[in-house]
Amino acid sequence: MLLFLYLKNNMLHTFFDRYKKYIPFLIPFGFLLVFIPLLFFIMSPQQQAPIPAPEKETPITVAPTIIEPPQTVSPLQKAIIGVTTNQELENLPAYIGKETNAAGETNYTYLSEITIRPNNVITDKNGVALFERILIPEDPEETGYATISEFKNKYGEPETVLKGSKFYSWVIETYFYGKLGMAVVGNPNTDEVYEIHRFLPMTVEKYMADFGEDLNQGSEAPEEGEALIEELLDTPIPAL
Repeated sequence: MLLFLYLKNNMLHTFFDRYKKYIPFLIPFGFLLVFIPLLFFIMSPQQQAPIPAPEKETPITVAPTIIEPPQTVSPLQKAIIGVTTNQELENLPAYIGKETNAAGETNYTYLSEITIRPNNVITDKNGVALFERILIPEDPEETGYATISEFKNKYGEPETVLKGSKFYSWVIETYFYGKLGMAVVGNPNTDEVYEIHRFLPMTVEKYMADFGEDLNQGSEAPEEGEALIEELLDTPIPAL
């Protein structure tokens, strides 16, 4: 063992003595051998993980709101528009009679509180109900009594308000709910509903053309004297 250590030390001394003059050159060379690969490693572009593309947002499709007209809006209603047929209408209570026009439309009339203005249902040429006029009682205790406020609370504000009535008065208004297939005729001063009209959903122009014979949009408030006469005519005469 001692011999081995002796030989090893002797060989190292011999190596250094022989090559010590090259050591100043070997140190920079060794440094370059380490530094150059390190430099290439640092300066080489680093491989980066690919940045994922942003996910495309799927557009949310909102289905259009479908407004279904109510089948019935009053307990006094006799027909369901688009459903009730001629045969059914002829068997209803308070039936008066019917008339058919040249277009094949039949007008069925029924007793109401106002003799000269009966309830009525009109059917098309195929015998299916397309329009109904319902007269509403004035007595709040009677079945079917209604107010304008009740309709607005339940169905919202009308699409259009048509002013004036040939039968009732210049002050009467028709509250048109075309998408619901409904119009409410009433007195804005008393909140009372006089009539309810039912029909297939339609524009106000078509309603006025087909069922607006009572509308009197050109009417204006009467003069003071005329208003007094109108009020007197509307006042019932007491029995003697």
